[in-house]
Amino acid sequence: PRLRAISVRPPVVERISARDINITAQRLVLSDDERFDLIIGTNVFVYYDRLQQGLAMMNVAGMLRPGGLLLSNNALVEVPSTGMRSIGYTKTLYSTREEDGDLIIWYQKAPK
Repeated sequence: PRLRAISVRPPVVERISARDINITAQRLVLSDDERFDLIIGTNVFVYYDRLQQGLAMMNVAGMLRPGGLLLSNNALVEVPSTGMRSIGYTKTLYSTREEDGDLIIWYQKAPK
């Protein structure tokens, strides 16, 4: 296994906006132009039961553009009506030790 990292150019980092919401109970009201291409939810969904994960998936789907991605290190309930489905996963290592890593699961909102 290889240890992986990425480098992100400063202009790209400056475009990132973090939002603090309760993903099971809240959804940002966004115009089509404001919807996200990518939502990262790591070390979040593990604390929710299956019903709460389903609610979170519905809210995430409402905030993503068609074809947008959700990254999670937890397998989530796939709610067919959301148009979100798992499209694969990547093993990410945090050190040279095999046990120091996560599976990052990629979910995609159906393209229009």
